[in-house]
Amino acid sequence: MNASVLPYREESLCFGPESRLIATLTLPGDHPDSALPAALTGSAELPPPHPHLHQASRTSAHPAAAGRAPQRRPPGLILLNAGMLPRIGPHRLNVELARTAAAQGVSAIRFDLPGLGDSGFTSSRLSHDEQTRAAIEDAMTLLSRTKHAPDRFLIAGLCSGADAGFQMARDDSRIVGLYMMEPYYFPNRFSNMFRTLRRLREYGMRRSVIRILQKSRFTRRHDPAADSAPVPQAAPEEGVRAAPTPQHFAEDLRSLLGRGVQIKLIYANTLMGHWDMRHHHRHIFSKLGHAPHFDVELVPHTDHVFTRVEARRHLIRGMAAWLRRIETQQHASAA
Repeated sequence: MNASVLPYREESLCFGPESRLIATLTLPGDHPDSALPAALTGSAELPPPHPHLHQASRTSAHPAAAGRAPQRRPPGLILLNAGMLPRIGPHRLNVELARTAAAQGVSAIRFDLPGLGDSGFTSSRLSHDEQTRAAIEDAMTLLSRTKHAPDRFLIAGLCSGADAGFQMARDDSRIVGLYMMEPYYFPNRFSNMFRTLRRLREYGMRRSVIRILQKSRFTRRHDPAADSAPVPQAAPEEGVRAAPTPQHFAEDLRSLLGRGVQIKLIYANTLMGHWDMRHHHRHIFSKLGHAPHFDVELVPHTDHVFTRVEARRHLIRGMAAWLRRIETQQHASAA
């Protein structure tokens, strides 16, 4: 396919402290019909690469064009790593989400946090959370220096990426939208039982019994030295994904919604499905009222990383609809 008919253009670059962070910018194409599918667009020459992006700093900003009519620019989209996966996301999900956004006129950046994917470790002595926050701030500055110069931002992430975006939004008013896939999950008293039943269904009775016996202390050889040995502890980065309490999560959601942040939570139907959603609604979502800019969705028949093609297509269509809703509400508030 001729690159000139694509509704976006992409450029990979380095930025941030010591230029150790690696990112891919996905920017809207300059063709007037760039929001249409590529097969329906005409030919247009791609603009030259943007200069001065390789050494972006958080203190720089893009000046507004003189004489331009006061019109609110679309927000920029930031896509974060899902766990230890590189910036393309599971099954190239972040790539598709970024290109979907660019086709609708929204500039996007997907980048690797320090030490993940192509990004190297920095010499910073900041904690992991502080480095993550600084990297997101650098990404916002980088987007603000592009031709489209967004001054507000949306963050999309899966699992730990959703967590990082949520934590960033609590303290930064420039974040006006969160697209959280597989965000914080709060098990209820039946979760362990349902998890066991699901494994019985997946492995079958014979394999399940073998796995239980393999883990049972009655089938292991007794080692007197092991009795006095200390129990090994997981390193902090190998520990269980940290989550706030349901009460704190509800309070933070209420605060963000009160600020006008557009929030969409998307859960995969991986364990108890609608039973989990009822539990979450009772303890969290019911305390938020009926905000029009808040939505919760359960995607059926998929796993934590949305392996099924149809599940990922559902997320991509959901992103497109979410961006259209944000644009509509932006125009309504400006009228």
